[in-house]
Amino acid sequence: MNKTNMITINFTDDQGTDGGKEFLVGLDDFEQLEDNSIQFVFDGVENAWFQDFGDQSIRQVYEKITPNLFIGRTKGEFLENFNKIYLSGVLSRWFLIVIVDYKTDLEVTTYIENAANPESTVKYIKSISGLGANNPTAIKLNNFFSWSSFSFADSKELLQALDIDPTLLTDPHKLNVYNVGQGSLCSITTEDNLPLIYFDMGGGAWRYHSTYPNPKQLCFTKAKTIVLSHWDWDHLETARRYSYGNWAQFNQKTWIVPKQNLTSSYFKLACMIANTGNMLIWPDVGLPSLTFWGGEIILCNGPHKNHSGLALIVDSPRNSIPSVLHPADAAYRYILGATTRNFDGVVATHHGANFPVNNTPVTTTSHGHIAYSHGNGYGHPTAFSLTAHAIARWTNIRETTNGSISFTTSHAKLNAPCFAQCDLGIAQTF
Repeated sequence: MNKTNMITINFTDDQGTDGGKEFLVGLDDFEQLEDNSIQFVFDGVENAWFQDFGDQSIRQVYEKITPNLFIGRTKGEFLENFNKIYLSGVLSRWFLIVIVDYKTDLEVTTYIENAANPESTVKYIKSISGLGANNPTAIKLNNFFSWSSFSFADSKELLQALDIDPTLLTDPHKLNVYNVGQGSLCSITTEDNLPLIYFDMGGGAWRYHSTYPNPKQLCFTKAKTIVLSHWDWDHLETARRYSYGNWAQFNQKTWIVPKQNLTSSYFKLACMIANTGNMLIWPDVGLPSLTFWGGEIILCNGPHKNHSGLALIVDSPRNSIPSVLHPADAAYRYILGATTRNFDGVVATHHGANFPVNNTPVTTTSHGHIAYSHGNGYGHPTAFSLTAHAIARWTNIRETTNGSISFTTSHAKLNAPCFAQCDLGIAQTF
């Protein structure tokens, strides 16, 4: 491939004779964990595959894509070296990495995204090269992994997708938060827990796969629309697993999704959604929020995937917990209007992860009902998150590790919908 505008970091190795296998990847995640280590996730395809298929439309060849994910954790040295690439100032979002079987200074756990339960193997990174913005391969990657072959929605289409059977509007509605391990799967439901609209379709993924051993049996008796907060696998894992053998439940369903810079594995699922159902892409300008019967959906205005997706406010005056904010992974300050109003309930941002000190939790009423949706994969909720929320009087805590949660104070509404044909029953209320 063309080596123009590439900056390379080499990791020392024991053998160095094997040239290794080249992958074109994007940086999907780069997160500081509780022990101050850095977890990174590269997501991409073999360079040889891309040279064969990269001139075609992704909508035409998505079924032939076999994404590879490389997950590593390190402290100090890798972060310093990686910053050298970023600080060069000439890079795109793409990297060329060389993977080998023998030991180097940078170990990764590798997953091939080709099965509901992909096996992991230990590999090593020999080198990482940042592709410059003018590099021909980077330009080609941007054209291939892009939204150019998809269409954007307008507010009328979004409202139509969010519409429900008017007979169901006579009941108070509420937000249910399901136990899916280290991830997020929620729905706006009737008083009797019948899902009307899903918010996120996630669960424990990849390294934290074991926190969510079996995907939930979903209920689509009335629900026909799924709102995706942002393109992270812990918010999509249930859908990913269903894509291998049980996707028929998602046929003809409508997804409302944000436009974000995505890597290969997400675009593969996006193509599947668009080709078998209806994918409405939220316009990235001109529609900061949308009010509908269940509350409000807000386009977050921060950087990166976590802070630029969709947040949900569930407003239900007849419910005992009338107003609930679900920020997904977004910092509260990036949710338009959220910091200027009071809420009766909140789902802790980013599963109870650490967040910047200037991200003050939203204001509560006197109730302080807070749900932590996590699976202990990252050590969530962190002490920092618990303390910050407690200072803001979010002290009536429920955690999904103890079972699925419903934002209501009624203890009589714990039954599952669908006459027990699904497993979305509720174990906890407030």
